[in-house]
Amino acid sequence: MNNKNDLISIAMTTYNGEKYLREQLDSILNQTYKNIEIVVCDDCSTDSTSKILEEYSNKYNNVRVFYNTETNGVNKNFEKVINLCMGDYIAISDQDDIWNNDKLELLINNINEFDVICANKTDIDDNNNLLPDIHFKTFEFAKIFKYDESNFLNMYFTNILWGCTSLIRKNFLLTCIPFPLAHRKNEPPILKEIMYYDHWICLCAYANKSIKYLDKSVIKHRVHNNNCTRSSNNKNPYIRWIKNLDKNKIKEYYLTEIERINLILSRLNLDEKSKNIMMEMRKINESILDFRFSIKDFKLLYLEFKLYKKINRRSVFILKSFAERIILAVLSCFHHNR
Repeated sequence: MNNKNDLISIAMTTYNGEKYLREQLDSILNQTYKNIEIVVCDDCSTDSTSKILEEYSNKYNNVRVFYNTETNGVNKNFEKVINLCMGDYIAISDQDDIWNNDKLELLINNINEFDVICANKTDIDDNNNLLPDIHFKTFEFAKIFKYDESNFLNMYFTNILWGCTSLIRKNFLLTCIPFPLAHRKNEPPILKEIMYYDHWICLCAYANKSIKYLDKSVIKHRVHNNNCTRSSNNKNPYIRWIKNLDKNKIKEYYLTEIERINLILSRLNLDEKSKNIMMEMRKINESILDFRFSIKDFKLLYLEFKLYKKINRRSVFILKSFAERIILAVLSCFHHNR
């Protein structure tokens, strides 16, 4: 049991969230765990979000609101609001969910010696109607994950930590900052995110063997077309990847994968087996970008299949990789023939 006097900071970012914001703020203020502060950073909203935030900050002395002067995007905005938090623990909040009243009490009473605890969620639509599971067995994997070299690869492909269901020790969370951004030129900052902040936290915690999963639903997670990750994360992965079978999109995907792996290798303290697996994945991604087939490439393809046999949703990744190799190789041959 943790100290009931520990302050929990709720780190919330907002952007044009007027439709659901009141309901979310009320669900946080109604928590059974009372020693909380709510810290909000608004990312240049153009609707009445700012008016709602001012109303709550004037009414409640534990609600603090900050405003960006320019749009930062998801990762940088969460990074900013986390640095503004004063609590020993931080619970990350979206602007459009509904928290169960005992969420914080449940999480802080179960975090024990871990730096991070994450839990399950229940999906709802715009009108609070329950939805079926739309995240394709992510939480089934979370129930059985364990610390070994093959599961780091699983964590790379399958993020079990949803920011909105987690509680994190602040001193650990600060070691995860800065959150990943690409280093390419001539892109607006909002397009430079190469990994969502919660996936990065998940990998950092897993590398430290300090993440715990609690198989209980602690929030109602709202799914609607204005979710910042709705268009990319909540669709069937087969459909999503089939729609992206375009040469430029494939190349961009693998450039980003290589950049992610380089980031992981440079910033995380991985064991040797996990490090070697990530380096092997980098070689595989580089070979796909070469869009050619050689003996060396076939050896890497075999290695890739061996690695994918260890991960969750393996058939998705095997089919995806095979299709993309063929597309890039065929397009390369066509280009040379011309």
